[in-house]
Amino acid sequence: HHPFLKRPLVNYEVALAFEPMSLLGTLWGVYANQSLPSYVILAGLILVLSFASYRTFYKGILLLRAERKQKKKEELAVSEQKTDTALVGEESGTKVYDCKWFLGRREGIEYFPWKISIALFFNWIALTLFNVFVGTTAVGVTCGTTLYWGAMAGTIPVLIILACMGGTLLHKTYLRRKESGFEYQASDFKWTIKRVVAFQSAAFATGILAALFGLGGGTLNSPLMLEMGVLPAQVPATSGLMILLTSSVAVIQYLALGKIKYDYLLWFVMIGFFGGVTGHLGIRYYIKRYNKQSMIVFLLATLVFAGLCVLVYTVSLLFITHSAQMGVASPC
Repeated sequence: HHPFLKRPLVNYEVALAFEPMSLLGTLWGVYANQSLPSYVILAGLILVLSFASYRTFYKGILLLRAERKQKKKEELAVSEQKTDTALVGEESGTKVYDCKWFLGRREGIEYFPWKISIALFFNWIALTLFNVFVGTTAVGVTCGTTLYWGAMAGTIPVLIILACMGGTLLHKTYLRRKESGFEYQASDFKWTIKRVVAFQSAAFATGILAALFGLGGGTLNSPLMLEMGVLPAQVPATSGLMILLTSSVAVIQYLALGKIKYDYLLWFVMIGFFGGVTGHLGIRYYIKRYNKQSMIVFLLATLVFAGLCVLVYTVSLLFITHSAQMGVASPC
């Protein structure tokens, strides 16, 4: 659950704003990865991940300072027997706020964003059907031909339409909340047209960079969400949902093509599930016990930096073994 409110931990609104444009950026990034020289990719990789790691560590330091300052205030309030508007739960150690959970709902009732979730589900359905169609159509088609590029280009308008529909839904939600006097909390975003465009543009750029450098979806999405103001506790959950949606589309496409090795699939699903549950329970226990989210940010920054080191080592091996691409090549 949400660290402060009676809401899901996943920020479905952010996922809806990110997902379509992130996938659109991935399309461009994949072809750029195939075309650009290896030294350009290596230089860009070092710059982007170094900056992402630095900014994430910096965010963690700021959050840690704020947590320590808040703890001192709470200790002072307890010593003076003052009651603050944000009470500390005796059992969970998390903060509990009195607020309206959502437009038209009574106070104290848990809020689940059904409209946003349904929109995400239909996005997933549309992308799955379209990708399976494109994937099966492109089988046996030579890369670079008119039919191949036509099949690939067909994905672009579909993703743009989905992004526009998602952005419209978010903006209408903002307008309804504004009319009703909705009380915004720290994890809420006012989805003005400017903010929707900013989120989707950032997602597009992140998709390009992630595909260009061969990074996992959460490596850049997570630092970006922190930079855009998403709560640290929500970042891993939201990023995980986005990765699940994107990966499942690819898995279904490979299933349709009959290219899945089920022994590998079972093995990696078991390991991934165990690792995900262990990480989730560990972070949940830490936040409950210490009521600090800064540790999540520091862990994320460490993972980004570790990924930078591994990828630099991997790409450097290509130069050592003379396997690196030194000039501009065709994406095919």
